[in-house]
Amino acid sequence: MNRDHQTTKTPLRCTPKLTRMLNLFALAAALSAVPALAQETEFRIGGIGTFSGPFGVMGESMRKGAELAVEMRGQKVLGAPVKFIWEDDETKPQVAVQKATRMVSAQSHLLFAPVASGATLAVMKVAERAQTPLLVTMSAADDITAKDGNPYTFRTSNSIDMEMRMLDRFAAHSEFKKVFTVASDAGVSRDAEAKFRA
Repeated sequence: MNRDHQTTKTPLRCTPKLTRMLNLFALAAALSAVPALAQETEFRIGGIGTFSGPFGVMGESMRKGAELAVEMRGQKVLGAPVKFIWEDDETKPQVAVQKATRMVSAQSHLLFAPVASGATLAVMKVAERAQTPLLVTMSAADDITAKDGNPYTFRTSNSIDMEMRMLDRFAAHSEFKKVFTVASDAGVSRDAEAKFRA
């Protein structure tokens, strides 16, 4: 565990106000990449979520949150009524790419990224080719907005690096003598554990 932060007296804090501001900034940036809606009768949002399997509850939360946010804003974006198109990626990158391609072909103005990072990384290429903004609200892999980032991908969720820095700082300020870690056998989980152990 990295103890370099022991001399720092102020722990990392992300207040609700700062979180709201960052989320609004990300949405504004994503919408600024959307072509003009002058001739459009609706604003189409394609959501590639995980609605089955172990991540299904997370995908369902994402869907409900997005629909509630739109409802609270009068069901309109840029003056046009919003239409959601939701598809289950089955936590499979190939399926996510197929469904994202179909949504881009249906002229979606904005895509919601899948829950799993592997699927999101695959969908990013579709969004970039189609020049369609991709909003990442769940996936945590660092490469999404770091090494493999592109100008059409925006993130409102924490990356693994951010999560592990916060956890490292918390551990450094605690009185723990030992810390045990358990991680699922997935790339992003292995990365998280490796960063925490470093």
